[in-house]
Amino acid sequence: MAHESASGTGPERKKPEKTSNARNASRKQIIVSEEEAEFLEELASLGLNEVAASLRKVHDWALYESDVFFDRDEKIALFHMKVLWEALERMAAS
Repeated sequence: MAHESASGTGPERKKPEKTSNARNASRKQIIVSEEEAEFLEELASLGLNEVAASLRKVHDWALYESDVFFDRDEKIALFHMKVLWEALERMAAS
């Protein structure tokens, strides 16, 4: 997400409100673009755990079951897949 300046055009970013209620302390209000909202809805409709499992399977297959040589760029791509599936698992758990 690109940051918008307060004086420029575009939506203003809201800062999360401080709360003394511990239950709501981890909840943040953020504004997302329409494209980001559609992407999150698509992920939810597919099932967060299912998408996370698919990313993990492709990662593990590529890394452990193939004879493909990975250079730095491919290793970074595999790491990005790992970051994504772990984030999806956390989202599904919340």
